[in-house]
Amino acid sequence: MNWFWIASIGAFGIAIHQFSLAKLARFGIPINLINVIIYVGVAILLGVYYYAFKQGEIPQFKEKEILWLAIGTISIFVAIIAILESLEKAANPGYVGVILSTSGIILTILSLIYLNSSIDLVKGLGITFVLIGAICLSL
Repeated sequence: MNWFWIASIGAFGIAIHQFSLAKLARFGIPINLINVIIYVGVAILLGVYYYAFKQGEIPQFKEKEILWLAIGTISIFVAIIAILESLEKAANPGYVGVILSTSGIILTILSLIYLNSSIDLVKGLGITFVLIGAICLSL
């Protein structure tokens, strides 16, 4: 299976995840409790996945790798809190999903600058449409 289909499965999973968070919040379950239960479960499942399917040894991380692990951990912590709060307050969880899709624009810009990635006209148009859609929904 190529990267597009795997990423599409991931996008579908994120959409279902966000919908379930919004539904749980509307049931009156505290956001912090939802967060703890889901992400502890995810951490356990990822550990099982890594052990069962990747069967790799835990690498010895270098200092710069530890820095990026910390940045990744802190950034996802901030993202989770922001997503949960926005899902609780948004009239429609789909609006939150559209705004979150702008993360692809940020990722593309960072990749262009720091990873020497390239972009073509079609991808540029896609980024433009995502941005226009996010702006339209936020009006």
